Amino acid sequence: MWWKHEQKATEYARRALWLRGQRTLVKEPEPFAAVIFCTADPEKVDYRMRSKWSRVLRYAAAYKDLDEPLAHFVRRRGGINKVAARYARHFGRNS
Repeated sequence: MWWKHEQKATEYARRALWLRGQRTLVKEPEPFAAVIFCTADPEKVDYRMRSKWSRVLRYAAAYKDLDEPLAHFVRRRGGINKVAARYARHFGRNS
């Protein structure tokens, strides 16, 4: 969210991926997915898990109050799978 506030989210996400060794040219990388890719163990977190976590964080960015902890928000909304499904339903490709 800080990156977005500074209006440099895409630039910073691209730079983080480049520093991590991901040299493929992604025109506009999704910032949350880039941070997850750079920090998670690739043997434990595959593409689908990274995508789900990214959807949860994007949904939280849109709806969570600043003073509410992320874990509490996710639990209150039904868990990680339900939050990811809500994001897909509200903001997904076919919405």
